[in-house]
Amino acid sequence: MMRILTLTAGLAAFAAPSFAAEPMQFRSVKGNLPTVDRIFPGGSEADAINNNCLACHSASMVLTQPQLTRTEWQSEVDKMIHTYRAPVDPADVPAIVEYLASMEIGGGEMARQDPETTRLPSIYTFAETIGRLRAALESKGFTIFATIDHRAAAQSVGLEMPPTTVLVFGNPRGGTPLMVAAPDFALELPLRVLVREDGNGRAWVVYNSAATLEGKHDLPSGMAERLAPAGKVIAEAVTAPAAGP
Repeated sequence: MMRILTLTAGLAAFAAPSFAAEPMQFRSVKGNLPTVDRIFPGGSEADAINNNCLACHSASMVLTQPQLTRTEWQSEVDKMIHTYRAPVDPADVPAIVEYLASMEIGGGEMARQDPETTRLPSIYTFAETIGRLRAALESKGFTIFATIDHRAAAQSVGLEMPPTTVLVFGNPRGGTPLMVAAPDFALELPLRVLVREDGNGRAWVVYNSAATLEGKHDLPSGMAERLAPAGKVIAEAVTAPAAGP
């Protein structure tokens, strides 16, 4: 018993500090972070990612990430929203994922595969997407000049293809000044939007952004931007949840 007590006392003496701990010192440090004004490229098709993601990330940081699949980008965006509480508009998530998934590595940095085309996955069926686009465009003053059903045309000659429809639309009030300023620009009007169904039954919406028309046919600088609202109407129609009853 005495041996145990002696050993315990010896261990306690060994464990006890033989000096007083110095208080930890803190000091404030100021630093200037570099100002980065770079945005994601792509004009209006990059609006969703620029409006939501630049609050937390620089464009350069994202564009130098490894190339990921669409599913992996969806997982990354979901993590930003649900784990890190990033203030991302849910209606913009499909457009953000589509933008990132359509990038490819080139020269150490991701770049758009097709800078002239915007591709959006619709959250609605093919038929619903057509109906929502019609309603949305007409509600904003656009006229649907024609509906081209490529599948029906193919079937008329005994051929088959997935559902594929093009809506031709426009507004003379908006398009006429552009054609007056650049007569050959009439080749680009009216505007068009493609709705197609892939092999998994998912509807996709494809259109050219207004930025791709900048300067075409000697159109004066800045005038193509007048067509940009159409792209916003299209994106909201196929990515925003339907309003409740």
